Amino acid sequence: MLERIFNDAKDQYVANFVVYGKASDSKLYYESDYKTQVSKADAEEAFSKGRLVVKTATGIAAALGVSGSKVLTVAMSGSSTLAGTEWAVATA
Repeated sequence: MLERIFNDAKDQYVANFVVYGKASDSKLYYESDYKTQVSKADAEEAFSKGRLVVKTATGIAAALGVSGSKVLTVAMSGSSTLAGTEWAVATA
């Protein structure tokens, strides 16, 4: 039997969870001015619900996986090339 992941009532009208990737340190942040690093628990929850989106200085990236303290994304690089990026999240 498949394991089910349910949305909570707090997620009723949520389309995506947007975080911000800072290229200079390869970390994910809650704010566009890079103040607070995203927690591992929040990244895992958003990814497990299929709603984790990473905004960067060059565009928007889709999350492909979460493992440990890393999030892997893919985005367009140029007109026809895909580029993967590994981002760090806070573990404590």
